[in-house]
Amino acid sequence: MQVLVALMDIFDCRADDLIQRVELGKPAALTGTEETEASAASADFLRQQGFRPKRAKIIPSQ
Repeated sequence: MQVLVALMDIFDCRADDLIQRVELGKPAALTGTEETEASAASADFLRQQGFRPKRAKIIPSQ
């Protein structure tokens, strides 16, 4: 914020002159970590079938 104020003083302008709104176009693609209707349905199916992840085996470093 201090840099912005310093630039406004140097260039004798307002913040609107230095900062402009930019349209980025369409939103980014889903990453797969968002909770969607399809992911909730697939998780429910796996629970009903009794599928569970395997427990990790932690081996101490030597």
